[in-house]
Amino acid sequence: EFYSGGSSLLKGREMTQRILERSPDLDFLYYSNDMIGAGGMMYLRDQGVDVPGRIGLAGFNGVELLDGLPQRLATMDAGRREIGREAARIIAGCSDGTLEGGQRIELTPKLQPGDTLRRR
Repeated sequence: EFYSGGSSLLKGREMTQRILERSPDLDFLYYSNDMIGAGGMMYLRDQGVDVPGRIGLAGFNGVELLDGLPQRLATMDAGRREIGREAARIIAGCSDGTLEGGQRIELTPKLQPGDTLRRR
């Protein structure tokens, strides 16, 4: 589903409704971020849909703001803090001349399974 605009709970509710009206047999939705995913999860709870029994959900970014929801949304944590630290180190190295060119930095995202993935 293509969308434009912000990343909000309301956007997640609206998109989830549209997607499932168009394709009611889907068994999993992966959202581009956790806020939209949380909106989708709220919509499904309001509709009485069993998450993860009927449909699984996951978001992206590992947003801690959502920790207080009744279910923890599965998410892929991209490591924003680590990305920020490495970016700061690179910028500091550029400004003081200590940066060596050609370095490769690999950061590994981490799956946080939460409560919205069906276990096999």
